[in-house]
Amino acid sequence: MAQPQIQKPEPLAQKPEPLIAYKGFNPDWTCRDFKYTVGETYTEDAADLCKRGFHACEYPLDIFNYYEPTGQMALVELTDVSDKKDDDSKRVGKSITIKASLTIPLLVAAAIEFTTRFCEPAKAQHATGYSSASSATGDSSASSATGYSSASSATGYRSASSATGNRSASSATGDSSASSATGDSSASSATGNRSASSATGDSSASSATGDSSASSATGYSSASSATGDRSASSATGYRSASSVKGKNAVAMNIGIHGKAMAGKDGAIVLCNHDDDYNIRHIRASKVGENGIKPNVFYVLNDAGEFVEAA
Repeated sequence: MAQPQIQKPEPLAQKPEPLIAYKGFNPDWTCRDFKYTVGETYTEDAADLCKRGFHACEYPLDIFNYYEPTGQMALVELTDVSDKKDDDSKRVGKSITIKASLTIPLLVAAAIEFTTRFCEPAKAQHATGYSSASSATGDSSASSATGYSSASSATGYRSASSATGNRSASSATGDSSASSATGDSSASSATGNRSASSATGDSSASSATGDSSASSATGYSSASSATGDRSASSATGYRSASSVKGKNAVAMNIGIHGKAMAGKDGAIVLCNHDDDYNIRHIRASKVGENGIKPNVFYVLNDAGEFVEAA
C-alpha cells in the first residue's frame, strides 16, 4: 500500500511593513478639502500616485514642495503602498495613519536622520558630496554640509551648523549655538540658549527655541518661529509667517502678504505693500493693544489696520 503524500502548508504571506513618511497640511489640518485628525486611520480602495489614495513623502522636507511650512506637519504611516515614485520622495498608499504632529525642530531632526541613513560617515566635520552628512558633537565644534540633500548637525556647546544644499537640513542644539540652512526647501533649527537660526531658501523653515534666541527666514513662503524669552523672529518671504511665544519677544514680518503672531507679553511688526511691492504701511503693536490678541496671526490691510489672518 502506497504511503500517503503529506502536503506541506503554504507559508503565510508576509504583510508588508507600513511605510514611515511625512505629510503636510493646511493650518486647519485639511488636505484637498478633507480634514484629518492626529491618531486616526483613513482608508481608500485604490492607490494611484497623484490620482487616488493617501500621499506623503519619505524625505521630511519634501512636504514643503506641496504645503507651506506655515501649515501643519505630521509623522504618518502608509500601508498598501504603490511601487510608483515621483520626482521627489512622494509615495501613495491605500491607508494612512496620522501618528503625531511635528514641529520644525522635529522635522529637521527627521531630515538629518533620513539623510545620514544613506550616507557614508564623514571623515571630518565637513561634507560636500551629494547626499552628504556632517555631524560635530564636541564642545566649540562646527559642522558643515553643502551637498545636495545634505544634513548638518552640531550639538556641542558653542557649536555651529550650516547646510547650504537644496533640500538640506541644519540643526544646532548646544548653548550659544548657531544654525543656518540656505538651500531651497531647507530647514534650520537651533534650540540652545542664546542660539540663532536662519533659513533663506525658498519654502524654508527656521526655528529657535532657546532663551534670547533669534530666528530668521527670508525665503518664499518661509516660516520663522522663536519661543525663547526676549527672542526675535523675522520673516521676509512672500506669504511667509513669523511667530514668537516668549516673554517680551517680537515677531516681525515685512514680506509681501506676510503675517505675524506673538504671545501675551510680546509684540508684532507688519508691512503692507502696493501693487508694485512698495511699502505702503508699516506698523507695530504690543499684544493687548490695538485689538491684538495673543497667539493669533495678523496681517496689515491696505488701510494700514491690523486684521486677523484668514
